[in-house]
Amino acid sequence: MIKGWTLLLACCLAAPAWAGTAASPDWDMLAESRRQALVPLARDWNRYSAQKKQSLVELADALQQLPPDARERAQRQLRRWVELSPAEQARVRANWRRVQALAPERRAALLFELTHPTAQR
Repeated sequence: MIKGWTLLLACCLAAPAWAGTAASPDWDMLAESRRQALVPLARDWNRYSAQKKQSLVELADALQQLPPDARERAQRQLRRWVELSPAEQARVRANWRRVQALAPERRAALLFELTHPTAQR
């Protein structure tokens, strides 16, 4: 019976190592406020790299600073993102890189065109 207890104790002590680390926390290790901000990503969270998790934790902290309506809008965008297929996500990332490569004036004009579709050109 001692062997059984020793094994159980060893498993319990090792469990935190299985569950993730502070640098790469599992979903259940996140603070409630961070989980609320990142809820659209919950299903896939534990598959993300440590670097991506850290970036998303920073995003969650930034979202907490936003007014409620802006926070809700950001969460809707997160939900839309996770609903995209991997191919669609790749296409969005490629488009984003192209936009970032534009001159600032052209980026501003493009943003205006996208946000004011009925404006005269």
